[in-house]
Amino acid sequence: MPIYEFICLECKNIFELLAVKKGDLLEIKCPSCDSDNLERAMSKIATTSGGNSGKKQTPVENRSCSSGTCSTITLPGHTK
Repeated sequence: MPIYEFICLECKNIFELLAVKKGDLLEIKCPSCDSDNLERAMSKIATTSGGNSGKKQTPVENRSCSSGTCSTITLPGHTK
């Protein structure tokens, strides 16, 4: 269920509305002055990314083959 943010163009009140169904957005009024002269605001979002549980990643890893004659370098953020 999305939360929408609105600005009342009459009293400049900023408020949020939890839209349970599509019809909830049809008859919105400002909770402060009861005006329907509203504008939908751009909401800020917060993002997170997958964490590494506080472990530091090694910047470069050197690995060698079992035969000992070859090696690879793995750079962080790059996959094969």
